[in-house]
Amino acid sequence: MANKEKQGNPPAASAAQKSHGDDGNGMEARVSSFENGLQVYSDIRLIRIKSSKYNLLIMKDYLPILGQVEGKISFVGEEQEVVLDDIRGFFCHKHNVFSLLLKENSHVG
Repeated sequence: MANKEKQGNPPAASAAQKSHGDDGNGMEARVSSFENGLQVYSDIRLIRIKSSKYNLLIMKDYLPILGQVEGKISFVGEEQEVVLDDIRGFFCHKHNVFSLLLKENSHVG
């Protein structure tokens, strides 16, 4: 009886991955504007930001980041690429969700 192996649940690490939604899919991108409302893009593989002051490439599990953009953003997925040209706004990326709030001239005082 001393050699009896203990059968139990899978390791805690795999349970933690499931709780964060790590199912192999890409990121989610949310774009908010007064003109178009909320647009959501799913299964994004990478986000390319070309701003007036810097270039940035964001991939899955990238560290949390907050910033301002004046330039161009591309959302690249398996089947499509969405490009937003000549934009100004603010972005936040955390937990594989990229949120972009567009600044529009008609609503700025």
